[in-house]
Amino acid sequence: MKKLMGGAANIFTGIGRLHDLQPCRGEFKADGFAWKGEFLAMAIGNGRMAGGGIELCPDAKVDDGMLDLMVVPFLSRETLGETLRTIAQNGLGELANTVVRAKADRFEIQCD
Repeated sequence: MKKLMGGAANIFTGIGRLHDLQPCRGEFKADGFAWKGEFLAMAIGNGRMAGGGIELCPDAKVDDGMLDLMVVPFLSRETLGETLRTIAQNGLGELANTVVRAKADRFEIQCD
């Protein structure tokens, strides 16, 4: 599927596995930042992209000495399905209103 669809294959695989998704519970802290709750995915990066060309930390810079955090909070099954459909149609930029983002030189993370 990856040869046929490229990076979009990851999104469609995710949609097909919605029933398997279980949230994690976590707490993320940094100077001037704290977030606690259930989430589906998180990434910390000093670069913008992950495998498959997915832009997880769009504001990250390799040379600024900072880490960028991205947390996708848990959404109800109905909301999650709609969100994934919107992402498939319009790209990851659609997550801007849902995703939690922070920038710091270090993060303290506690998760299940």
